[in-house]
Amino acid sequence: MKKLTIPTLVILIVFCLFVTLSISADKRKLATQPATQKQMLTPQTQINAGSVAAKIPKIADLKVDTIHSYNCGCELEGVDAFYMANIMVDVANASGVPTSSTLTLTYHDLVAGPQTVIKSISTLNSYPTNPWALQRFVVVNHPVLVKKSTGIRAEIQPTPPTTESNPVNNVKIVNRCDIMVY
Repeated sequence: MKKLTIPTLVILIVFCLFVTLSISADKRKLATQPATQKQMLTPQTQINAGSVAAKIPKIADLKVDTIHSYNCGCELEGVDAFYMANIMVDVANASGVPTSSTLTLTYHDLVAGPQTVIKSISTLNSYPTNPWALQRFVVVNHPVLVKKSTGIRAEIQPTPPTTESNPVNNVKIVNRCDIMVY
């Protein structure tokens, strides 16, 4: 076996130190990378594109269930109108994901004319054990005389970027007063 000279031994030690430091630097660099560069993407993973962070949109399944009042008053025979002491709308979220939404109510008030009321809902909760659990919103908190032939139209829409999976049940129109059942 050949003896190593001191200069050769020094070069070997320097080379080993260089390789060890390079490997340690790579490990530190990998440990400090953002999580989005190290993991597989899932529907809820945040994607970092430079300084712009974008989320994959959520999909909701919202529904207008009922439009009713706490008091309907008397039935107005032969008149194109019905009375409601207030207007409440029950909505549901069956998507499994809480979402913000907008509830739009349109009707023709015989005293004030055509009306549109827009209510922003910051969080419409989802109830996984009962996907059609209802949440009640008082949209009009005063008596109204509604034109029966026009009726009351309620529509619920998720706030973008959330999209609606079943828009068929997002709209309901009633042409009579229904009393709220507790």
